[in-house]
Amino acid sequence: RELLTRVAPNNVWVGEDFRFGKEAHAGAEELSALGKVHGFETHMFSLQRTDGEKISSSAIRRALISGDVCLAKELLGRSYSLTGEVAKSRGIGKQHGIPTANLKDPVGFRIIGDGVYRGTVTTQDGQTYRAGIFVGTPSNTSDNSRVLEAHLVGFDRDLVGEKITVTFDNRLRDVFIAQSDDQLFETIGQTVHDLAKP
Repeated sequence: RELLTRVAPNNVWVGEDFRFGKEAHAGAEELSALGKVHGFETHMFSLQRTDGEKISSSAIRRALISGDVCLAKELLGRSYSLTGEVAKSRGIGKQHGIPTANLKDPVGFRIIGDGVYRGTVTTQDGQTYRAGIFVGTPSNTSDNSRVLEAHLVGFDRDLVGEKITVTFDNRLRDVFIAQSDDQLFETIGQTVHDLAKP
């Protein structure tokens, strides 16, 4: 009711499981009754499902948190992607021949589970490259910062300060704690080699 003092809708659309009010006790029926009093019409949509899974923001969030980007794609109808600005990094990957683009806390980053993913990166000029994507806390850092780093296959230009879009296709493996930089970059190198295959 407080919201209706600021807006005056003619029509309101909600899903069949829509809830509102104190402790979410009210639903579409109550909203419809309010509409008759305040002059708006309520329209309710049936929820869509895929393979028995109800398509909802909660289901999509659960899939992303668990790293199941394939399920998230089914529920969204498209691959999950993030857009953000590339930040200056420590350059350790570049020293080992595997440069990465590190995103500055893009919207939606915190929701996706740790892991190594296969995907693509679209640069500011509209070009798209295959990419290996790391989400998590690198084992060769001491500040415990969670990061999103993407290695673009066949790309060597500096992207710092540019906006890129990272798209997730599938999850390859868990994050592991390397015992040394050599072990870490040997594993990363194998991942990059696999990504380069047609």
